[in-house]
Amino acid sequence: MEQISRRRVLTVGGLAGAAALTGCADEDEPSLSDTPSTTYHSADDGDSATSSEGSGDTGTSSPAGLTEVALDPPEGLQNRWAAYAAAWTAVDAGGGGDSGPRVEGRDWIYEMEVGEWAWLVRFSDGRAVLVGQGNPDERRDAAQEKKARAALVAGAPSWWRTYEDVVPEFNSVGFVLGWDGKKWQRAGDAGGGFDALTFYPKSAALLGERLAQWGSEGESGYSGQARVAADRVMKAGAKVTATQLKALGPGIDDKRLKDGVEAAKAFRGKGRH
Repeated sequence: MEQISRRRVLTVGGLAGAAALTGCADEDEPSLSDTPSTTYHSADDGDSATSSEGSGDTGTSSPAGLTEVALDPPEGLQNRWAAYAAAWTAVDAGGGGDSGPRVEGRDWIYEMEVGEWAWLVRFSDGRAVLVGQGNPDERRDAAQEKKARAALVAGAPSWWRTYEDVVPEFNSVGFVLGWDGKKWQRAGDAGGGFDALTFYPKSAALLGERLAQWGSEGESGYSGQARVAADRVMKAGAKVTATQLKALGPGIDDKRLKDGVEAAKAFRGKGRH
């Protein structure tokens, strides 16, 4: 896959300028310029789950009218997310830029080269909100975005809206999931919902395949010794060592091992909101 710079990724994914907001933001970044709008699609327009691997929808609704989503709790995602960040850094998947999975102010960022993104807003008591966009081509004007966001949190607790403190108002948001300490739920998806997101930390199988391919420079899949090495990195997660990373294979850059370990280490600790 062609690697592109973080500025390009953020422009496509809509994350540029996230930290320029007030509230929970920590760092300033340039704002995204105005983009063409598209028609807003509600969850009733046909955006639905199709399989257990590509979808998180269990099909059951909560008393509040929200739908439960089959996804590991934040602590279950933590080590895989950290392992992904470590390997991304160690193979320089960003092509010299600073895109990719990372931690900002104790929130977890997931950013693909092609522009897909997700932001896990973490609360100190364990609650979390996962917001993102699975279709980087989705664009809306301000009025459409406001309508889409309202639909994505309809019937949800007010704390779900905390994500708006860190995600710019001009970002095209495709999904919002809330973790209340027991289950993930969503009100619906807009264009580019969670089911459309290629989310490697979602499962060991998805991430393991990615790690094995990176480590072997595309020569091996998630099997045999490559699987053993990938499993060790995922199990270690935020505590991964340089030795464990190097064991992924020749695709790992020795000069970036230390940076990879540090990238994973940033995923330790509680949320801040």
